[in-house]
Amino acid sequence: DPRTTSTVVKDRHSFPGCMRAELLQWIGSVASEVTDEAAATSQQYGFPLGDYAPAVGIIRMRPLLFSRTLPYITNPDRHVREAALTACIPLLDDPQLSHHRPALAAPLREQLGTSDLWQHRERAIDALDAWGEDSSGIERQRNPFLFCDSDPSPDEALAWSAGSGSN
Repeated sequence: DPRTTSTVVKDRHSFPGCMRAELLQWIGSVASEVTDEAAATSQQYGFPLGDYAPAVGIIRMRPLLFSRTLPYITNPDRHVREAALTACIPLLDDPQLSHHRPALAAPLREQLGTSDLWQHRERAIDALDAWGEDSSGIERQRNPFLFCDSDPSPDEALAWSAGSGSN
């Protein structure tokens, strides 16, 4: 849908990109809730994902979500490409899809591994390492708390505080 190329109003904590990138990020965040790691953690606390109908539905949809997400890894918009790749990572926990991991290793290294966003670089490293692929040469965030600890500019702080009471 061409409307998904529209810009989205964002704050300083948002990832860059158009509505299409936002939707792909959303797919990735939903898929992250049903990964093997999420299932193990859920099971450990007595809440197996198999007992939760929405999780079962998402698990069943992973192949469909992957087939709809994959074409965007070659999109001309870098933010869309990066969002698509980050969405593909958790989807590839599906046993029917894991055979795609070697083919996505190079785009992860070349695109996410060189991203301006440290979150994407970290995601690429984590995925490549988990898949048994080479992650050497991708620069990690030197200070992972720099983003959290940085103070907003006076204009950003004013805008945030003005909007925070309107909930």
